[in-house]
Amino acid sequence: MRGLVPSVYAPSLLEFVGLAALMPVIPLLARDLGFSVPQAAALSTIFGLTSFLGPIPAGRLISRIGARAALVITGRACSCSRTSWPSC
Repeated sequence: MRGLVPSVYAPSLLEFVGLAALMPVIPLLARDLGFSVPQAAALSTIFGLTSFLGPIPAGRLISRIGARAALVITGRACSCSRTSWPSC
């Protein structure tokens, strides 16, 4: 059990702390950007759901194609989402 602390439990704890710290900030940022209260609430809900459900398909992708290929694919997808599609 002690052998799992550095590789499993510590990263999970750090991720949880980071997400828990962001949850109260998301609606405040949304309100500052001009979102209405229901829109800010929806954004917080979507953020929470994707944080909770997102690791499932990510884990399947990693187990299917490997960690390195998954990182390359998701990195490419993130960079394409920030730029215009024709430049990808």
